[in-house]
Amino acid sequence: MPASDAGSAAANAMAHLAEVTGATTLLTFDSDEFIDYRARRPLMELRDGVSTRLVWATPELMRGRDANGRDVLLLTGTEPDSRWNAFATCVADLAVQMGVRQMFALGAYPFALPHTRAVNISVTTPSAEWIANMPYLRSSVDVPAGVAAVLEHVLAGRGIASVGLWAQVPHYATTMAYPAASAAMLTALAESSGLHIDVSSLEAEAVRHRERLDQLVAANPE
Repeated sequence: MPASDAGSAAANAMAHLAEVTGATTLLTFDSDEFIDYRARRPLMELRDGVSTRLVWATPELMRGRDANGRDVLLLTGTEPDSRWNAFATCVADLAVQMGVRQMFALGAYPFALPHTRAVNISVTTPSAEWIANMPYLRSSVDVPAGVAAVLEHVLAGRGIASVGLWAQVPHYATTMAYPAASAAMLTALAESSGLHIDVSSLEAEAVRHRERLDQLVAANPE
């Protein structure tokens, strides 16, 4: 639930992570407490005039296991619109109860980077100690924070190592899925957490996507 997700890279990375870990829903948060329905109206599925169901924007916690049998919790869904401190405190309480040792947030942002280059990963964390040995880009900038940053600080306050991994997506490719960023993000996650995550299908899709972008760029005189 990052505030910034260029190329839907984080959302697709989370979907892939849920698939390869066999994650299932452990609990859902009360959307009435955290979601503004005027901004995020539920989706009504209408079939031949019959309203078959309403799909609500609901944050949820999922549980799965990596290929080595290591437990993984996935916090996914819509970023809350309100009560961020209460939401983060609730997540932190659950993390402590379940024995969580590390938290990683995933996000992506547009950057002046050609699609022919490897995706760069930047890192955020409340701890200078934790970042010291991480081989990713570090920025110095003041920007509006998302709920992921709040979670980093609240969980770090509970003694849980909390890190944000951010992929740079070519600015001209942010409106389409960008699997190279998803693959790079999950590779960085695996390297940083020790999880075993198979990203081969994302890497294969990234090759096909680059070929399509090559064709689009070649056909554009600008």
